[in-house]
Amino acid sequence: MATVPGGVVASLSRRHDVLLTLLCFVVCCGIGFQSWTAMRLTGFDLGIFDQAVRAYAHFELPRSPIKNVHHEFPPGFSLLGDHFTPALALLAPLYWLWDDPRVLVLAQAALFAAGVPVVRRIARHCFAPAGPPPPHRSPSRSPCAGRRTSPGWCTPWGGRSSTPRTTASMRSPSRSLSPS
Repeated sequence: MATVPGGVVASLSRRHDVLLTLLCFVVCCGIGFQSWTAMRLTGFDLGIFDQAVRAYAHFELPRSPIKNVHHEFPPGFSLLGDHFTPALALLAPLYWLWDDPRVLVLAQAALFAAGVPVVRRIARHCFAPAGPPPPHRSPSRSPCAGRRTSPGWCTPWGGRSSTPRTTASMRSPSRSLSPS
């Protein structure tokens, strides 16, 4: 198997992160705008959040007549008394650029897509294939070295095992991790 320099792998990984993030953003925008044009969006929630962000954009307390009627709140009841969501205030400058509820659809798609690199890194770390450590890494610097871990989760060379060992295999002297 040919070896690939670490910088090339990192560059490809970053490129994949960017491409997957953009793909997620485009798909979420497409679904959101398709729902908008087909009038399949839930107007209740979108209306409440639109009124709240619009109020923040005008430097007012967030009020929603929709929520007042539905929950029988008194007229002029502030949404801060129901839920405090600082993210809505952070979306207010977007309403200065485009005063439309579709801004919330764009913001939702962007925030959803922003999680793609994080989820991808977590998945890459959690589902990394088990195997012997790379030649440049000594077993004493393995993730399991110096920790009290279950024998089923560490391999004899100090790396992670993909599956826990059964009780019978842990009792076998040839596969034991405990010092003799």
